[in-house]
Amino acid sequence: TCWPEALDAEAPRYEIEEGKHPLLPADRAVGNTLALGQDDKARLLIVTGSNMAGKSTFLKMSGLSLLLAQTGAPVPARAMRWTPLAVDSDINVRDSLDDGRSYFAVEVDRVLEIIQLASTDAFRLALIDEIFRGTNTREKVAAGVEVARQLATGQSLAILATHDMEFTQLEADIEGGTVRNAHFSDDIRNGSMAFDYRLEPGPARGSNAIRVLAHAGYPEDLVRRALERSERSD
Repeated sequence: TCWPEALDAEAPRYEIEEGKHPLLPADRAVGNTLALGQDDKARLLIVTGSNMAGKSTFLKMSGLSLLLAQTGAPVPARAMRWTPLAVDSDINVRDSLDDGRSYFAVEVDRVLEIIQLASTDAFRLALIDEIFRGTNTREKVAAGVEVARQLATGQSLAILATHDMEFTQLEADIEGGTVRNAHFSDDIRNGSMAFDYRLEPGPARGSNAIRVLAHAGYPEDLVRRALERSERSD
């Protein structure tokens, strides 16, 4: 646990060393390091990786640690430095039966709000988990990549978690080092899936959704057909 260091800087900045999710038991939480902003030019972090490997937990750790720091509380991390940041999130969005609005409609409005807020002069951090998951893959990726591009070229900071590898191309497409890729991975140990929950540099090297089905006990012929279909579409 540390007392975060607030910075007075001309550009937004957020650095945390070995930050842990504050709601996880200390003996289970795995620390991860994040650097966005001023000295480190990256303003957008694209996080890819396997299912259940830690992407969403990392997003929540980043947001909760920031909120704790800004209330004057200690943070479960080795060190933390930050400029005060407003936090905007697209995590755990839900539909609204009362308002007659679908999941996708709610998310469209939320992402638009994030884009608009990111264009202001205020220092902000946007946290986005699986953008536009409520629609078809082709349009989800097309629109999501352009939202990410918009965020990367603005003044705010952002972390975007996704399964779609098309997003990782932004690091090469956008000059100036404002986009960085990172990933979580998994492994097979003694016939079982294993995770170290460590954020590593670069894009993910594979996916594991169908393996998750197999380990959950789905019928073998269903898993085999799914693998064959996946290989044909690659």
